[in-house]
Amino acid sequence: EEDEEGVRMALLAKVMGGADLIKAAAAGFDASMADLRVKRQAMIEGQRAALALEREQQEDVYAQAAQAIATMRADLEALSSLSRIHTPAPHPESAGLGGAAALGLEE
Repeated sequence: EEDEEGVRMALLAKVMGGADLIKAAAAGFDASMADLRVKRQAMIEGQRAALALEREQQEDVYAQAAQAIATMRADLEALSSLSRIHTPAPHPESAGLGGAAALGLEE
């Protein structure tokens, strides 16, 4: 009986020791998973920040392009206005007359 009790105690100690190993392994696994989650979240936030910066740069480029287009349109409008002011009127003899009159062949 004492041998059986001793064997039971030894088995119980092994089981308890095994349970402690399992608990330790589970705790290690949980810690590793938590670390991976933190790293993954940091990576996601880094990617989001990079995308936001890229989007901001694109918005700047679009704003600069829009400003350049507006400037070109204003310049073209100014040139068009200047050409209307400085374009001489057509000569009266060629205005509205047929080809013979324009060539001086009219009788």
